[in-house]
Amino acid sequence: MPFGLCNAAQTWMRFIHEVLRSLDYYFVYLDDILIASTDTNFHKKHVRDVLQRLDDYSLTINAKLIANYKQPTTVRNLRKFLGILNFYRKFLPKAAHIQAPLQEFLKNSKKNDKREVEWNVEAISAFNQCKNQLANVTLLAHPSQDADLTLMTDASDIGLGASLNEITSDGFKPLGHCDNVPADAFSRISAIVTLSTIDYEEFAQMQQGDDELKALLSATNQTLQLKQLRMPGSTTEIYCDISTSTVRPYVPHALRRNVFLAVHNLSHPGIRATAKLISKRFVWTSMNKDIQSWTCSCIPCQRVKIQRHTNSELGHFKVPDARFHHLHLDIIGPLPPSQGFFLLPYGH
Repeated sequence: MPFGLCNAAQTWMRFIHEVLRSLDYYFVYLDDILIASTDTNFHKKHVRDVLQRLDDYSLTINAKLIANYKQPTTVRNLRKFLGILNFYRKFLPKAAHIQAPLQEFLKNSKKNDKREVEWNVEAISAFNQCKNQLANVTLLAHPSQDADLTLMTDASDIGLGASLNEITSDGFKPLGHCDNVPADAFSRISAIVTLSTIDYEEFAQMQQGDDELKALLSATNQTLQLKQLRMPGSTTEIYCDISTSTVRPYVPHALRRNVFLAVHNLSHPGIRATAKLISKRFVWTSMNKDIQSWTCSCIPCQRVKIQRHTNSELGHFKVPDARFHHLHLDIIGPLPPSQGFFLLPYGH
């Protein structure tokens, strides 16, 4: 049954249930077969019975599919190989680190990129290592409800990785792996403009001299609930808004531009996205107006902004010298016959 047909999954499920009929220790969903046994001896017998049923119906488990996978010649075929491999990514430790040389070929590629892959020694080694890694895939443990869990993380210049393990009497047993190659922005941390550690002393001094904050504190009909709170790791208290579920420091006028740049320059989002990001963390009067003005005047945003407005010129016609000198007809039809005759518009 080929993939893509609307009834392929249902047809396959009926077939596989027919193959394993009368066995009461299995659960199957598409190409996954779960065998539940009471002990090791019964489990070995159950596995042999299931494999025998599959063999009786000429179904085989091709464990050599990836091991014998030919080296891709185009970027499109390489992406297909990585897609097959990453289906089992949670079983593969250090997958991002090993696949990094292969991922380099996919940069700036198109959907059906037929460019040839220029293989080098490093890429060939990574390709073979990926195939061997799947053949010797790490066996994940079944999680125990009573066991303690530990999350092991690591990072390098090209990737991030984590492993969830449970602590048993035999040591650490892996439950799952997670590896990823960070995005281009995160791989160049020095190029990211981030909000530096807040100097709460300066923040408090700026608030004391902010006229807008004084007006808000004296007003009785304003929606903000400003209260002095002590910040973590500091003995200084600053005014924060507690009207929402998130405590938001009130930003004095002198620091608003810095807060905007710290958030907006991360990825240069639009007006709405920038306002949403900032309003979740900070608050000040006329926030939306300031954010809109600063976003519209952001030079990097304007340089990459695409504006395409196709304006067709209106038709120019000379003023006729006499009536009916020009006739304009809409092209319509064919019209149905009326009493055996057809309407034929004609003009000159």
